[in-house]
Amino acid sequence: MSEQMIPPIAALDSQASIQFSIQKTENETETFVFQGHGFELQNVGILVAPHLRCEVVENLSLCPLPGTAQWLVGMAQLRGRILPVFDMQSLIEGNTYKRRKVQKLLVIEPQQNGMAIVLPNLPVRMEFMQQQILENRHGVPEALAPYTTNLYYHEKLWIEVDFRALFLNMSEKLVVTH
Repeated sequence: MSEQMIPPIAALDSQASIQFSIQKTENETETFVFQGHGFELQNVGILVAPHLRCEVVENLSLCPLPGTAQWLVGMAQLRGRILPVFDMQSLIEGNTYKRRKVQKLLVIEPQQNGMAIVLPNLPVRMEFMQQQILENRHGVPEALAPYTTNLYYHEKLWIEVDFRALFLNMSEKLVVTH
């Protein structure tokens, strides 16, 4: 495997673009079209775009908000910033989903207008090549369909989500009217 080298200071910036290639034969190489992290929900994988700054946080105190949608777990404070905490599994499954105790959160863009997602398991490193791209959107949960940027397949469907657009839309639907 050959690597493109970047300066050490650039390696500290998660927005640095790195491309890895696999040498198949002397004249043939395959380049990854996606390199980043993902986590698995019950029936799909969710990919986090590599340019997003993220961190995993455990056992953060949550403050529930009465009268809001089920997928909004509440608010949490991280280093002086207030973050909304969303449960994507609840968003996908709707009212049939029974939430377990929240232990791990994926905080996206913690230094800016951050948000957090309940993690059912730790994120793993994911890499996809051109032949793993899916064009058919069959199997994409309805709630995520408008925010899906790319689809890949490796043992299951993996969805690259535009989190900014998704959470902007979700914030407009926070209050539940009875």
